[in-house]
Formats: sequence, C-alpha cells, structure tokens
Amino acid sequence: MSTGFLTLLLATASVAPLLAQKVTYGFDSSIDFSKYRTYVWVPFGEGRIENSVFEEDVKEAVDEQLVAKGLRRVDRNPDLLVAYQAGTHKAKQLNSIDTGGWAYGPGWNPRGTERTTLPAGTLRLSFADASTKDVIWCGQGTGTVGLDKDLDKSYKKLQIAVAKILQNLPPKSKP
Repeated sequence: MSTGFLTLLLATASVAPLLAQKVTYGFDSSIDFSKYRTYVWVPFGEGRIENSVFEEDVKEAVDEQLVAKGLRRVDRNPDLLVAYQAGTHKAKQLNSIDTGGWAYGPGWNPRGTERTTLPAGTLRLSFADASTKDVIWCGQGTGTVGLDKDLDKSYKKLQIAVAKILQNLPPKSKP
C-alpha cells in the first residue's frame, strides 16, 4: 500500500464523521435580525445534559460563533434568549417550545407544547426574542455531538458542528 493512499485513507476516515453531520434550520421570516445585538443563555428544561463540562463546551463553542457574528453575551437586558438541547448517548424526551404560530421541523407544534424525542448525537440551538419570548430562529445538527474519551477531539467536533448550525444565522433570505 502506498504512503499517499494510506494518508488519503486516514484523512477520509477522520473527516467522514464531520461530513455525516446534517444541519437544518428554521426562522420567523417577519423578523428583522439586524436589531439583535446581545444575548443571554437560558435553560431548556429536560433537553439539557447534566454534565457541566459538556454544557460549558457547548456554550463556549456557540459564544465563539456569536461573537464572530457581532453579538455580545450579557448578564441582563439581552435582546435574545439562547438555549440548547443535546442528545449525546440515547434519545431524550423533552418539551418543545411554543412557537406562537410558526413551526420548525418534526415534533414542533405551532399551537402549543408537546413531548418530542431528541435523537442521540443531536444538538439543537433555539433563539427567542427576549421581549416577546417568541422563538425566532432554531438550528439543529444531527450526528454532531458525543462524549468521546478524547475531550479535545470532542470539542473540535462540537466547534465544527456549531459553526455549521449557525452558518445561517442571521438568515440571508426567507425560507
């Protein structure tokens, strides 16, 4: 086996899980996203992982992307409320957000809150207007998160996943 082929094989094997990530998003097309400048993290109930290291990694990876987009994390008086849900090992039951009239993906109910299943390996980010509490943008990546033995590798995978999920925030056009 040639060295070049072996290098290509190893490179493909290390990138393949990242290419397997599927990202979807949805947003309220009536919203002017340019008015949002600040955000605060809020809990999302049952969809949170009870692992403070993982939670801080998610927040740090998202913070990096949001700062690059010109948003600033604050402690009070935010423009946006940001929450995450993650399924790392097995599917989790969680409550969806009452979207108040628009829907996003399977299990989202524009008329109320219901129970849904978050598949393992999924990271969902939700952004709500702080004054109205209405969800204005949601993004989700499947095949994106997991707790590997190699924490650096897990974090790098998480950073790539978050960048892909937030690629369309703010949205460029109507869905």
